[in-house]
Amino acid sequence: MEGHAPPSPACGGRLDTRKQGESHLRGRLRSFDRIRVEAHHLVADPLVKLFKAPLQGRDFVRTEYLGGRVDRFGNDAVPGTKAVAIQPLHNRRKTDVLIAVQHRKFHRFTAIGNDEQVSGICFFKSDGIKIVNYPKLHRENLAKKNQQTNEWLKHIVRIFKNARQEMIDQSILEPGQAPSYYLEGLLYNVPVDRFGNTYADSVVKCINWLLQADRASFLCANKQYRLLDDAPDVSWNTKDCDAFLTGLVQLWKGW
Repeated sequence: MEGHAPPSPACGGRLDTRKQGESHLRGRLRSFDRIRVEAHHLVADPLVKLFKAPLQGRDFVRTEYLGGRVDRFGNDAVPGTKAVAIQPLHNRRKTDVLIAVQHRKFHRFTAIGNDEQVSGICFFKSDGIKIVNYPKLHRENLAKKNQQTNEWLKHIVRIFKNARQEMIDQSILEPGQAPSYYLEGLLYNVPVDRFGNTYADSVVKCINWLLQADRASFLCANKQYRLLDDAPDVSWNTKDCDAFLTGLVQLWKGW
């Protein structure tokens, strides 16, 4: 199922696209999240009852929920900056629990049932900073784009994630510079006609298009934020994006 792409201005050659020790992540992207590093669950735990009680604030949200998790899991519940890590034990896999409330962005509201809105989630970091994001839209839009590419998108996403890990192993890229969420958003912006034929051909076309495109105009897959340099914590910074693409070309040429 592999093939060679014709030489191109930025990169050429071939990439080993075989599956190697892949694990299955559940949560944000279902079948998109097959990568060769150790997997864990990400669970968004929406506290719907708090939607009508905003005055209780972030301290109530985190303190009340964390108290319940600690009572149940003891020292295995480790609060982080954004999520609570439930450590693995016996048959239980590592799980990151995101403490979230429902968020609705209204574009128009005339009356109940006569409105235009986008539903997402809202959560608070440990330092109190509020983050609003739209994971359902992210997943739905990627699934739609994947269908448009005849399911080539999910394979190229997987290759980019495996390439990221290889770059980290070779010290080309620092851990955390290229989160999966942003790699998915990056490829979401690539036109449909750049996918298909062979894995190698698709990768070359995607990389070359990304290098030549106006990346400042890219949107996240949820289409609510710009992919680069938008709101903190929900967009990628240009420096890290450039580092990933430069490293990807370096990795490809030396494969």
